[in-house]
Amino acid sequence: MKIGHIIKKYREKNNLSQRALGKMMGHTAAFISLIESNKRGVSIITAKKLIKILKIPNHLLLNTNITNSETVNNFFNQFGDIRLLSAKEQNVILLLVDVLKKPR
Repeated sequence: MKIGHIIKKYREKNNLSQRALGKMMGHTAAFISLIESNKRGVSIITAKKLIKILKIPNHLLLNTNITNSETVNNFFNQFGDIRLLSAKEQNVILLLVDVLKKPR
């Protein structure tokens, strides 16, 4: 299942409109629409917000194609599968990856 379909499923499950979800995330309904129609990628930061707001299991978004995920994939290819870690451990690693990706 594509990431946009997962997000739409959980948005509807939470009885949220695209507008309401966009507002909660600091974006527009059009932004959410583009993601749900798979016309726009999802950054790791956006994925983490969606996971928190929509209560999506981490592995559903982190096991799909996320924009700029090459660094994350390389990390896990070397050190192991993220799905085997607890949610707390996954979040710590994602924060670490975000820090490492920032330009110095």
